Amino acid sequence: ITQRSKYIEACGNYADIWTGELGDKKVAIKSMRGFNSMGLRIVKEKLFKRTWREYLVWSSVIHPNIHQCLGYSYDFGPESQHELPALISPWMSNGTAMSYIECWPAVDRLPLIFGIADGLAFLHDCNPSIIHGDVHGVCIIM
Repeated sequence: ITQRSKYIEACGNYADIWTGELGDKKVAIKSMRGFNSMGLRIVKEKLFKRTWREYLVWSSVIHPNIHQCLGYSYDFGPESQHELPALISPWMSNGTAMSYIECWPAVDRLPLIFGIADGLAFLHDCNPSIIHGDVHGVCIIM
């Protein structure tokens, strides 16, 4: 990653999304958020394990309706929190399914729903099955 956004571009339940550049491509950088009173070392260990587990699963999946994982970083974070784990993926300029539908209210939603269902069916058919566990409109990117 050669450059990083100064501010968070989006946030979810457990992670913040930043933008960056990888070569000549704009990428999304998903950095897990860790708030815990058990101490910084323990929090970091849990974040690294959770992010590494997600990376191993996500990077093993290739399907047209599942966003591609480009890699893993172990030294990401705002200046005040160096060395946080992060996942790297292509930046999707159309945003989330929710923001896409807000911008394009007349879009035919049936193909979108079929695409989402196809991606989920693929995950569930993997051996062992992969369960996303957090599927909703702001987690689906276009």
